[in-house]
Amino acid sequence: MDQADREFEGLELMDGERIEKSISTGDRSDGSSRKRGGSLVLTSNRIILITGAGSGREVMMASVNDVDSVEFVEMTEGYGAFLWAALSVILSFALHNILENEIARVLVPLMVLGMGVYLVVNRIFFTGGPAAVFRAGGSAITWSFRSQNESQEIRDFIDGLYRLKSAQRTDNGWPFAPR
Repeated sequence: MDQADREFEGLELMDGERIEKSISTGDRSDGSSRKRGGSLVLTSNRIILITGAGSGREVMMASVNDVDSVEFVEMTEGYGAFLWAALSVILSFALHNILENEIARVLVPLMVLGMGVYLVVNRIFFTGGPAAVFRAGGSAITWSFRSQNESQEIRDFIDGLYRLKSAQRTDNGWPFAPR
């Protein structure tokens, strides 16, 4: 069993299918991995996105032949977190004035403010950023990245996808021109 097989234990490959390329959040040493972790795998037949672990594990797949396009987008999260944080400030003042118990009068508003701070910090530092979106029919597989090194990894992955797609179409007698 080679390293790629150990890395994706539980991933069953079809007969004759092999792993061509893979990217994992575990490979990232700069701490920019997504919350749930994950892997993006290119096999000879499919693109597979694996996120989470254990019972929370999610797997999304698309056939290499079904991939219509790949685009780079900037993921934006909107202003919802800032609105909820503002609401937490207002609510903490209200709770401070309503509660009669001295300990609760201090702790409860601080907990509500802490939730607001968490929302803002999470929104600013851990969401959004660039992503590659693999479009296959009506579905899409999205892979977020942050650093220049990760950008190069995903570009190499995409090049491998189009090389594989081109080779498969040439073998079948179909001309293929990447878009």
